[in-house]
Amino acid sequence: MTSSYFEGNIKDLYEYQIKIRNNGKEKKEYDKYTKLMEQYYRKDSIYIKEYEDGKLIFIEKTNPKHKITIEPAVFINIDVLYIELKKTLDHLYHSIFEKIDKLDMDDENSDEDSDNNSDKNSDEKSDEIEFEELQEQYKIYKDKIEDINEVEKLFLSEIITLLQLRVEKLFQLAKYYQHRKSSYHTIQMDSKLKVNENIKRNIISLFKENKCIIPTQNKINQFSKKNNIPSSHTEKWLEWIEKTYLYMKIQKEIHEMSTQIIHKEKEYKDFFDFFLIKKPIINI
Repeated sequence: MTSSYFEGNIKDLYEYQIKIRNNGKEKKEYDKYTKLMEQYYRKDSIYIKEYEDGKLIFIEKTNPKHKITIEPAVFINIDVLYIELKKTLDHLYHSIFEKIDKLDMDDENSDEDSDNNSDKNSDEKSDEIEFEELQEQYKIYKDKIEDINEVEKLFLSEIITLLQLRVEKLFQLAKYYQHRKSSYHTIQMDSKLKVNENIKRNIISLFKENKCIIPTQNKINQFSKKNNIPSSHTEKWLEWIEKTYLYMKIQKEIHEMSTQIIHKEKEYKDFFDFFLIKKPIINI
């Protein structure tokens, strides 16, 4: 049973794996382990390979005195680990209550047979010790389950933040869609506001040259005079262009967030499907 040999601290193991992913100093040591594991399964390996007592032994072909021993890493699907720990916890829970009932019954019957009191005292002491051990084991497994819940929340927090931000951006997108539609409707309904394609391209260029924000009134006036249109017309077109730009900008941000969420969800699945519960040990 996995939980029977799992002795690691889940939070520490989580941090260890995050540091490997983030190129911490642990990654260098882990890369050494993965390269040796590649050699172990290669037919043209530079090592003579042996296996003894759960350890992998690497002996250099060119220098047989040089030996490397590895205690391999152990991985598990964290959902499987959680289920096994929960089963053990439930078993311990029932065992504790059975022990409580037994201790209560022993107390009730303690005065009934004075001749056997010394034997009973010995049994009671043994039961009390066992009860304390069960309590201690229960706490250990309970803490492990709580740690799994905590590390999953830590990993999921980034996905949850991205989902929340995406919802906010979707509301903004809906707002700018309505503003953009309303602004264009105003232009379409007023024949005086209509301009030829060349002027329209010039207004768009003006907006771009001004770092995609509406220019100052002075710049608008200069542009309008040069293109022989009223400043108020230029302003209306700039308002529509700005709203269209913001709409498209938010659309792009939502697409990028959706891509990030998909990537993070895959990363989450890979991480917890192959969660490291025992670090590799290399002895050179």
